[in-house]
Amino acid sequence: MAVMKRTLILSLAALALAFSAAAWAQDASLGDYARKQRDQKKPPSPTTKVFTNDDLGASVAPAAPAAPDAAAQPGDDSADKDKDKEKDKDKKEKSVSENRDKEITAWKEKVAAQKKKIADLKRNIEVSNREFKLQSVDWYTNAGNALLNNAQQYKKQAEDHDKEIADLNKQLADANAELDKMRDDIRKAGLPSSAGD
Repeated sequence: MAVMKRTLILSLAALALAFSAAAWAQDASLGDYARKQRDQKKPPSPTTKVFTNDDLGASVAPAAPAAPDAAAQPGDDSADKDKDKEKDKDKKEKSVSENRDKEITAWKEKVAAQKKKIADLKRNIEVSNREFKLQSVDWYTNAGNALLNNAQQYKKQAEDHDKEIADLNKQLADANAELDKMRDDIRKAGLPSSAGD
């Protein structure tokens, strides 16, 4: 049994030594191999457009208007009409873009106001609960106060607190529903979802 163990350990050690020797014998690293493969690739044909992050991040500028033909006569109105059409088209595109930006900004302001309303309601609920807990602790820990103040008075305070919390929770649910409706309206208007965040 001991001989078998020793043989197994020696064979595993020999195997590990062989693998480590093969790893040391390897001349090229993975980086060298990748560079070699990249250099062997044929360059893209001139008609192929390679998009990079720089291309995607930059906005595309509209094409410059075509230069008028030299053959056009000074009295030829078709070239002037084409220029006017292009100018009108550019103005329309610019106004559509500006209107879209204004609409996105307006929605962002509405959503921000609704989120603030929701945060205020959550805060009011937390504050009301905290104050009621403090009153409860004071009432239960102060035996003299519990004897002097009627238990009915405490019960009424607890009922009023529960009613207040229920009202605040209903307002919170309504505010969340309104926020969801705003986000749905943004989606239906075809605006980016970032306008609702």
